[in-house]
Amino acid sequence: MAFSVLFAGALSGVATAAAPVEESRPLGGATESQTVISKISDEPVTISSSSDADDDYNGTAHLLNTIDQLRQEMMEMRGQLEEHAFRIEQLQQEGRDRYLDLDERVSRLNGQADKAAAPASVTNLKPPMVNAPVIGGGDKKYQSALKAEEAAYQSAFGLIRSKQFDKAKIALQEQLKTYPEGRYADNAHYWLGEVDMAQGHYDAAKGSFQVILNEFPKSPKVPDASYKLGRVHDLLGNQKEAKKLLELVIQQYPDSSAARLSDTYLRTMGGS
Repeated sequence: MAFSVLFAGALSGVATAAAPVEESRPLGGATESQTVISKISDEPVTISSSSDADDDYNGTAHLLNTIDQLRQEMMEMRGQLEEHAFRIEQLQQEGRDRYLDLDERVSRLNGQADKAAAPASVTNLKPPMVNAPVIGGGDKKYQSALKAEEAAYQSAFGLIRSKQFDKAKIALQEQLKTYPEGRYADNAHYWLGEVDMAQGHYDAAKGSFQVILNEFPKSPKVPDASYKLGRVHDLLGNQKEAKKLLELVIQQYPDSSAARLSDTYLRTMGGS
């Protein structure tokens, strides 16, 4: 019996040594709190603020709205510019058409005046004889050639009015080749210069206008040709010669439309 008590006491001592009991401590102790805080501070922490996110969103939305408004305004301005450009082109074309129509009517009036003056001059120089034709065979041939030249000129002029500039240029060149000294030769040279000028062929236009001044000094086209020649020189970069020609138009033909146009053009060049 003593042995049993002694053996039980030994086992109790072994159990006590194998399972030591630690003193319980509250979780909120200072040491453990410091350990937890240290672990948290070592990890990256992102703190998001809802107010900052809202501000960023509002700023981006405002910027996008401003860009959209600017884009809309640019589109409207572009449309206005295109509309103004179209209107200016229309006005220029209307002015050109009126000018071409006026030139055509003046040419017809000149032709009618020449036809009316021709019989009078014949009557004064050689009174018609009884039963004798007033117009001989040579005069009939001349009248036929004159009508053919006029028809060729009016055909070329019609091509200019319909803006078929390449065909008009060929027609005018053919007319000048067939009738180099005809009644409409000066007009043909002038409109040939106008066509070249409209197409940007300034050197060719300068040659056509210069021909009128050199070979047709008494032509009614001289003032207009001089004005256009001055403009061509300006477009070619020869401002000195341009001013000289424009000032000459004003001096020699002060009451002409070419003089008024020359004065206006000189003002755009920086004074006369």
